[in-house]
Amino acid sequence: YGSAEQGDMYSALVIGGGILLLTLFAAAVVMILRRGLITVSGKTSGKLKHSAAAAVATLFSLLLCGIFGGVWNMWENTLLFSAVCGCICGLPRIYDREAGDEI
Repeated sequence: YGSAEQGDMYSALVIGGGILLLTLFAAAVVMILRRGLITVSGKTSGKLKHSAAAAVATLFSLLLCGIFGGVWNMWENTLLFSAVCGCICGLPRIYDREAGDEI
């Protein structure tokens, strides 16, 4: 697990790759959150809307936890972050199938 001298996720991104990496990470997170929020606010059924809202809330909480040091050294948090991002990225395809516009 993480040690006390480890910084938060955002400073680790800046140290590891500079401002460019932090900017790319922020852009990717914004695009993923946008996909999730579009699905939540769209005309979907209750089951899909609740799943999308849960995934977006989980992503927000993981990003908030990234402010505190050492949490990203635990592989469980990194795996959960990746899984939630993957679920959110798949939501528009599920929404299209539900609406009848299969890809």
